[in-house]
Amino acid sequence: MDKKFLCDATCHRLARWLRFLGIDTEVTSEYRVHPLLRMVDKSGRILLTRNRKFVEEKNPRVYILNSDFVFEELKEVIEQFNIKNPSLFTRCTRCNEVLKKIDKEKVKGKVPYFTYRHFDEFKICPRCDKIYWQGSHYELIKKRLVKEGIWEILFSHQKR
Repeated sequence: MDKKFLCDATCHRLARWLRFLGIDTEVTSEYRVHPLLRMVDKSGRILLTRNRKFVEEKNPRVYILNSDFVFEELKEVIEQFNIKNPSLFTRCTRCNEVLKKIDKEKVKGKVPYFTYRHFDEFKICPRCDKIYWQGSHYELIKKRLVKEGIWEILFSHQKR
């Protein structure tokens, strides 16, 4: 995925969903126009915001979202930036770092016993040490993307 985003204080929930999709998305609690523009210039990222004050700026690296409902925002970003076939569940939802595979033995005592017993593949965030596995949360996220019509947009040429 070559697009990199920065979500400002108006759209933190969107950032989390973009990270579920494996899309490089930083977040900031900043909401002021000029500091955000400096951040965009420095990082080369595309700013995603609902802040209408950016209309006057006409900066091509700023995208103003039309909705305030997270799944409509997600759909809008996917369509606007032509995001297809993302690498799902490859980024930490907390800090955006790319996840790394970790041997099962190394997560013993760090995940619930049931999880350790019933899952064999684990990933870890090298920055914050959060451990991930494909449990029920994984399927619930996929089902929600299907329900919202987002899965079809992302993987229109593939079967569910």
